[in-house]
Amino acid sequence: MSDRIGRFPGIVAGFGRIGVAQRGGIGYGLGRRPMHEASIMESVLETAGAEAAKAGAQRILRIRLRVGILSGVVPDALEFAFEGLKEGTPAAGATLEIEQEPAVFRCLECGARPELFEMSFACPACGGALIVDHGGGQLELSQLELN
Repeated sequence: MSDRIGRFPGIVAGFGRIGVAQRGGIGYGLGRRPMHEASIMESVLETAGAEAAKAGAQRILRIRLRVGILSGVVPDALEFAFEGLKEGTPAAGATLEIEQEPAVFRCLECGARPELFEMSFACPACGGALIVDHGGGQLELSQLELN
């Protein structure tokens, strides 16, 4: 039997609220530059483990994240970090689901407000210049499935 725990606003949201710990060599990308997705994932796993303990669960079956296109986080790198960091945690057998969130842009020419899942500088309606209107910057632990 599993319990579902809903949204955890503020637990893993915003740019300055995520821990910056690193384990082993996985926290480094090409050229030995820090790969921030590894420290983000370590914080996600710590937060998920704490929530599982509070709920009296032994295992985490699934972790769902919402990642905005403007968050600066690469979903593939998050998945790589998850696979490398989950062993030895309550999430060892868990799956990771990443839901990409769009941003809403505004066209300076025609006023259109397209919702896009990738950065674009040209309006899909008229070809005019786009600016970011809102959204796309979120990074959120949105759901845990526990057992």
